[in-house]
Amino acid sequence: MRLFGIFLFVGITIKSGICQELKEVYSYHENIYTPSAFYVLGEDTILTVELGNRDAVLSLHDIKNKQVIATRRGGRGPGELSQNGLKYISKMGKDSIWVWDEGQQKGMIFDDKLNYLTDVVAKDHGIGTALIVNDTTVIAKKAFDGDNVVALYPLEGNRIGGKALFSINSGDFKSLLPITENPLLNQGPMFADRDAAYMGFYFGSTVLALSAEGKVDTISTPYNLPFPIVDYDKGYMAPDHGKSPEATLDISTDDDHIYILFSGKKFDVGPFRQLVNGITGKLAEEIEKSDNTREVLVIDKKSKKYIGSLDLPVMSKRIFVHGNSLYTLSYGDKRYSIIKYKMR
Repeated sequence: MRLFGIFLFVGITIKSGICQELKEVYSYHENIYTPSAFYVLGEDTILTVELGNRDAVLSLHDIKNKQVIATRRGGRGPGELSQNGLKYISKMGKDSIWVWDEGQQKGMIFDDKLNYLTDVVAKDHGIGTALIVNDTTVIAKKAFDGDNVVALYPLEGNRIGGKALFSINSGDFKSLLPITENPLLNQGPMFADRDAAYMGFYFGSTVLALSAEGKVDTISTPYNLPFPIVDYDKGYMAPDHGKSPEATLDISTDDDHIYILFSGKKFDVGPFRQLVNGITGKLAEEIEKSDNTREVLVIDKKSKKYIGSLDLPVMSKRIFVHGNSLYTLSYGDKRYSIIKYKMR
């Protein structure tokens, strides 16, 4: 455990010559085990998702005081979450939380103490993922749709309208064309703030910014990883991480910048490597490490241009920027921690 008051400085130099520093404030590993995602609700107030913990699939933490404030269990009842599928989280106004549960193909709204309020359902039952952009609009993806990559839909009370307001199709951008043939390539993080929604892909370096009015921008990054061609006999198949490098793992923003957690790595699954890791008991750890990385790309929010990179001291699989703090969901010493850094 890192002690409060012991600081680690990491620099990022951007093209303007300004150097932004990360100062590690503290680390929190108590009460978390194998989280798949997290979300920062406020200073030191964190939501975690742990699909393997039936009693606490969703948990609200005070990481400064190392306390669990509230939990939501797994199940199919009111306010209960599936132990399968990704969870997409965003704030609604000041006091409410949006959680879309892919495993149940519906959303749930909680208050800021994690008390269940209501469900959100989509009129179009093909919608598998949805994230609120503002009080009247959501960004959503349909499962196994090779033509429609993502779309904006109206939010009508606690229902997502059936007619899209604006769509991005796989034919709209050359880099997205492979999704037409294999919709399983359309997987990756989505993040929304008051300005826009941002969408990345696990196996392609394209990152999109989509405003609530339907304006689309592609974000400039220093990498060009096209979607891989996946050979399959029937149906669809996701890329093999041992053959294709992962690209965007997570996205966050502040008032001036977009932050992209970028991997660019393959998982080494060669027979000799597997044998060595199996003998030494390191296979599980190597699998965890393969879903973590150190590089955070920093993008100017206005121009959508790349201006520099952060090199995180601890491998991470999720990031979140809140105020002048960067939080990471990091893997080290054979366990996950949430690390808080001050940016200045």
